[in-house]
Amino acid sequence: MAITSKTVTVTPQMAQLWLIKAGKNRPIGNKAKDYASSMKAGKWILNGESIIFDDQGRLIDGQHRLTAVILADMAIPMIVTSGVDNPRAFETIDSGKKRTIADVLGIEGMKSGNAV
Repeated sequence: MAITSKTVTVTPQMAQLWLIKAGKNRPIGNKAKDYASSMKAGKWILNGESIIFDDQGRLIDGQHRLTAVILADMAIPMIVTSGVDNPRAFETIDSGKKRTIADVLGIEGMKSGNAV
């Protein structure tokens, strides 16, 4: 099976079904509430980050975003990627350095992003 990605309007019902099939994952933290607040405020941005399923249809990334869709009780467009067939892929997801506000300010040209 090939890896495919497409934009899908994810409803709370879809999110619930996908979370049921998720299998083992980390506990849901406050980030889901933060995402839901952003969605309700109309600040959620389709940025290319995807909900990811393996080749067996199990969710391997996106549980906080899907939980936020349920909490916000809104349909939200998201990129959905499926068909990831390497069982070790999960180990590499969300393992990079988180971008900070100082990083963003520096990219935008501000010299003292950390001080701001």
